[in-house]
Amino acid sequence: MSPSPFPLHPVLIVEDEPEILRSFQVALRSAGINPVIPLPDSRHVLSFLKEHSVGAVLLDLLMPHVSGMKLLPVIRREFPETPVIIVTGIDKVGTAVECMKAGAFDYVVKPVEISRLLSAVRHAVELRELKNENLLLREHILSGKLHHAEVFKEI
Repeated sequence: MSPSPFPLHPVLIVEDEPEILRSFQVALRSAGINPVIPLPDSRHVLSFLKEHSVGAVLLDLLMPHVSGMKLLPVIRREFPETPVIIVTGIDKVGTAVECMKAGAFDYVVKPVEISRLLSAVRHAVELRELKNENLLLREHILSGKLHHAEVFKEI
């Protein structure tokens, strides 16, 4: 039996710098976090998320076209189950606080310590999967339906 992929849904990396995008992909895949989807153009983030479920989003703040700062509140509003990890070169407490208030799951400063990035991604994905599992269990328990009623016919 082959091990199940981790995470169940891919991690979306939104980064306009090709070298950083590639290094994040390699680091995540090397750590067993796969599938990973690179997205170098921030204009396509919302349409991608409408069509695909993702385990987490790594989002750069400073990008051409649509900034991560504009995308963050929209992603959190339209896809509240999706954790967003900000990965940016902005090392200012005020910006970090603003992002966290807007719903960021975590805030990681470039240059990124890979172990810190991997820890943030694992934590975000595991928490999302745990919440999804909890929701499914709650729906199942509270539905009041027996899926195999024949098992109880002798009682």
